[in-house]
Amino acid sequence: MENKGLIKNIFLTIDKILATGEIVFSRESLMSKLNKLAALDGARLRYMNQAIKRLDEKKLIEIDEQKGKVFYRVTPAGAKRINDYKFKELKITDKKWDGFWRVIVFDIPEVKRLGRDSLRSKLKYLGFYSLQKSVFIYPFKCEKEIGILGDFYGISQYIEVFLTRSISRRDKQLKDFFGLR
Repeated sequence: MENKGLIKNIFLTIDKILATGEIVFSRESLMSKLNKLAALDGARLRYMNQAIKRLDEKKLIEIDEQKGKVFYRVTPAGAKRINDYKFKELKITDKKWDGFWRVIVFDIPEVKRLGRDSLRSKLKYLGFYSLQKSVFIYPFKCEKEIGILGDFYGISQYIEVFLTRSISRRDKQLKDFFGLR
């Protein structure tokens, strides 16, 4: 049986490697980063090797050996799996207010209704203030997370994020909602 937590950690670690600009990465690079997450003793290392082999069998990664070194490449299916994990793990961690309100506005066509409704639900779940059905407000940096949501639902081109110092008569209400002083 596949250990979902280990697979998730492998993919999230691969995502961090990919974020550095590496498209093809070595086994040593992956193992080094995974070892920092959880000390890999013999049993865990063996299990992780089996998990990586299964990822190759499922065509989520490609394994290439050159001159005695092992390299990995993420396939398009693997990239989708990484995005699925990133989406499920999505949180906004930077909760320092810089004095700007983020106004998220979207006008998503009816043919993308599922994406639109899912975006609304996720924004509410993340604690955004719903000003109108397609206008949400948030006081903390969230542009990267909005980009992830837009990409995940395939609706990025319909979403805009504006920064403003004031929401006019709503400032006090919003500060109270978000617990800001």
